[in-house]
Amino acid sequence: MSDIVSRFFQVFEESRASASVQAVFGPPETRGEVTVIPVAAVRYGVGFGMGANTPEGTEEAGAQGLGGGGGAGTRVRPVAVIEITPTEIKVHPIIDYSRLIMAGVCALVWLAFLWSGVLKRFIASRTPAR
Repeated sequence: MSDIVSRFFQVFEESRASASVQAVFGPPETRGEVTVIPVAAVRYGVGFGMGANTPEGTEEAGAQGLGGGGGAGTRVRPVAVIEITPTEIKVHPIIDYSRLIMAGVCALVWLAFLWSGVLKRFIASRTPAR
């Protein structure tokens, strides 16, 4: 069990060590007088759980339960490009159109459900009682 826990902390430390400015700002690329620096959003997540159970009143070998699990994930997505010239510095955001489209679709579906409920109530209120 201690091997599992030590491995978890090792993975956690490796993830934490990689969360540096180099993970967010890429290496600068220079072409002539223009330098471009990519910028990314970095997210890390780590989770771990463990449990053990020994049934009461049993002392036989193998009568205990033990379980555990864990996971880790990293997400990196480009968010902007910094353009540096001798006269100015510009930040060009990178727009994720798929996220915008998905948000629009979700909003339309929500509106459809909302209006269907409103129409059902309206029609029910206009229908004469039998």
